[in-house]
Amino acid sequence: MTTAPKTSPPRTARTSSKALGRRDLRQPLTWRKNLKAEMKKLEEATAATEAVGEAETEKTEEEEEEEEEEEEEDKQILEMKTEKAQEEKRARKRKLQEKKKLEEKLRLKSVILGDTGPIETGGDELFSLEELSQPYKQTHKRTTLCW
Repeated sequence: MTTAPKTSPPRTARTSSKALGRRDLRQPLTWRKNLKAEMKKLEEATAATEAVGEAETEKTEEEEEEEEEEEEEDKQILEMKTEKAQEEKRARKRKLQEKKKLEEKLRLKSVILGDTGPIETGGDELFSLEELSQPYKQTHKRTTLCW
């Protein structure tokens, strides 16, 4: 599938060699040179497309399997990236919601900035539920005095 080159033909109006100048003699030569260059480019382009077509048809099963595996890996990577982006988006959304709640509470003066509120301490208990669950006799043993 070759198309005709798009170069203009040399001037042929003057046929007498005596009337032709140097420029007029050089014109057909440059036209021929340009024509050859275009033809060579077209041949190289067609050869390259044919070579690519042949290379694609010669793929082995192993190469196809490798390509499929790579595609699957790419899909998995893309899924992981989208999941991570969604998690980050959710975290940012939660953070913004908490910030809005705090700002609303500060605006309503129901929270004092810097006050942590009641803190649960584990060591200052008055009694333990474990002691209450045991029968009274086991916790308070009688001591016998031997005299």
